[in-house]
Amino acid sequence: MTKQFQKLLGIGVFIIFAVIIMGFDQNRLIDSRSFAAVVSGTSILTLSQLYKKIKVRQIIVFARWNAFFSGLLITLLTFLTRITDPEILSRGDSSMVAFVPVIYGSVLFLIFDWLSDQSKYASHNSKDANVKTETTQAPALSMQQATEVLAVHGFSPREVHVALKIIENCTNKSIATQLYISEATVKKHIQNMFRKCGAEDRAAFIDLYKIWTAEYFKSVSR
Repeated sequence: MTKQFQKLLGIGVFIIFAVIIMGFDQNRLIDSRSFAAVVSGTSILTLSQLYKKIKVRQIIVFARWNAFFSGLLITLLTFLTRITDPEILSRGDSSMVAFVPVIYGSVLFLIFDWLSDQSKYASHNSKDANVKTETTQAPALSMQQATEVLAVHGFSPREVHVALKIIENCTNKSIATQLYISEATVKKHIQNMFRKCGAEDRAAFIDLYKIWTAEYFKSVSR
C-alpha cells in the first residue's frame, strides 16, 4: 500500500504543479478526446505486444507502461501542434492543455499497476502446498527445452541466453563475460525480461521459470 501511495502522491504533486505554477485552468482537465486518444494508444500498443500463451498479469504490465507512453507521446504531439499554430498563439490560448493526456496516462499507469499487484497476489494465493512442492521438485529442462519454454513466453534469443545464466545464479558481470557483452547490456536485457514476465527480481523470475518447467512437463506427459 505504501508503494501505491507514493505513486499516487507523485501524480498529485504533478497535477498541483500544472494547475498552480503554470496557471492551468482545472476545468480543462476533463477532455474526452484526450482520454480517448490515450486509451486507444494504450490498446493498440498492448495488442501489438501480445503473443501465444501470454498471462493476464503480463498483459497488465504491458498496458501499464503503454498507458504512460501513450499519454507522454500525445502530450508531446499536442504541445508541438499548439506552439506552432499561429491562430492559437494569437488567441493566447494556454499550451498547458497539451499536458492533459500525460495526466490521463499517469492515472491509467497507477490503475494498471494496482491491477498488476492484485493479480500477483491472487496468483500466489491460488497455489496450494502440493503445487508448490511439485513445482520445486520439477526435473531440469534440457538446453533445447529451456530455450523453447522461454521463447514461448516472448523472450528473444539473446534474452534466452541471459535468462539461462540467471537460472544458473550467475552475476551480471559473469554473464557479461560469458556472453561477450557489457554489464549495461546485461542489465537492459534483464529489465526487458522482467517486464515481459512481470517478475520483480531474480528470485521471482526463477520461481516463474520453475512454474513454466512444471507446466512444460505436464503438457508433454499428456
